[in-house]
Amino acid sequence: QNNKYKALVLDSGVFIHGASVANSAEVISPFSSLRIDFYSIEEVMREVRDKQARGLLQRFPFEIVIRQPSPEAIQASACLSVLFTN
Repeated sequence: QNNKYKALVLDSGVFIHGASVANSAEVISPFSSLRIDFYSIEEVMREVRDKQARGLLQRFPFEIVIRQPSPEAIQASACLSVLFTN
């Protein structure tokens, strides 16, 4: 069996702009051996404030694991964001 693992890190834009991450994952997950885990950080959850976005967050069909990134991970992310925005 070829089990695969995929982790998706959710930013506030998923809920604020209504991105279709949940719908895509629902279609993929039951019909394959792909395991999808969803992660975010507390700061992102606090950014989701308006009624529509909160509703999307509350109806998200999967568990969202809240993590606190290490200082090294934050630094690496900042470096990568500079590379991809220039």
